[in-house]
Amino acid sequence: MIERFFIEVRNGATAALTRNQTLLYPLLSSGNGLTAVGVNAVKAGLDAGVTYVLPGLAIYL
Repeated sequence: MIERFFIEVRNGATAALTRNQTLLYPLLSSGNGLTAVGVNAVKAGLDAGVTYVLPGLAIYL
């Protein structure tokens, strides 16, 4: 497993997380990690098929 840190920043009067982010972020911060899958994961700089653990997750709204 590889450790990565992610920061999500949203600004503006209607700043909010998407439905998927609202479901996913609590799972990520629980220490279970995730396995990168698909083109969007690769575009985000992750290696497909690799499991990543997020020891830190910051969200700013």
